[in-house]
Amino acid sequence: MLETAYPAQAPRWIPLPFPVSSVEMPSFIVGNQLSPGCWTPAPINEKETTASVVTWTAEKEAKLAIELKTAFGNKLAEVGLEASLLSALKDKWEVTLEGPHVAEVDPATIAPNFKNGNCVTPALGWFKNERVVVTQAIKAKVVRIAASSQTTEEQRAQLDAAIKQINVKFQTGFERTESGSETLLVTAKDAFVGVNGTALTVVECTTKDPFEVTSGTPVKVCDGEYEIVVEAATEDRYTLEVTPKAGDTARFDLGYGTQEMLTLGTSRIAYAMVRKREGKLTVDALHLLLVGAGGGEQP
Repeated sequence: MLETAYPAQAPRWIPLPFPVSSVEMPSFIVGNQLSPGCWTPAPINEKETTASVVTWTAEKEAKLAIELKTAFGNKLAEVGLEASLLSALKDKWEVTLEGPHVAEVDPATIAPNFKNGNCVTPALGWFKNERVVVTQAIKAKVVRIAASSQTTEEQRAQLDAAIKQINVKFQTGFERTESGSETLLVTAKDAFVGVNGTALTVVECTTKDPFEVTSGTPVKVCDGEYEIVVEAATEDRYTLEVTPKAGDTARFDLGYGTQEMLTLGTSRIAYAMVRKREGKLTVDALHLLLVGAGGGEQP
């Protein structure tokens, strides 16, 4: 299962529970799955691994091979491979990985998908400081699983059927590429075997108490990080301007007593509620959120 802790340092290597043929980035990690729904799709670039991107040591590869050996046996069991055949093979698999590559998105340019209402609901807490967002995936050109074991033609056919089920169920691309009566070779090409996570930088500001404002007069909030201007427009509506210290002004036309999610560029959102009482304007609620990652817009 993937790790779901929020590490203080990033990027960090996170093995996938089983090789897959494709990944979506950026993504959050939810259980043992990658969940991209809270992020806007970004261009993915691929390159050879380098020490600065992934420390791909022999020890790491050996550890991953052991994990994959166990996972492959477990997946064969899950799809119903005959117990006697599985038992004969399980302890004889040898796993090798060839040609690790990195597919990545630039953390400095990723943008949250604020249009997904579930992602911006404060109570669900999707965007938390130092939570991991996946921005890199490690792909092996070939994952090779070999076993020396006597098998019959019928058993090899059973193995083929089991591998086909694994490919459908887990979205991977294994196939038996070579075999004899005493040797089995199963390979997957261009299989993703792990990901790297970048820690988010999330800054939130919420006003604790309602406060009065004068129509059209700028007010500094959040220790001066933002400036707001509330201006009465009609009996039922007002305009709200929000200007980050480092950013452009956003202007909204809103109704008194309503609270809506307001988008400020690609990395900020705000919630605001303004009421009009006896001719006076009161900001009853104000919540501002900034999301950045790996060198993107920072506070």
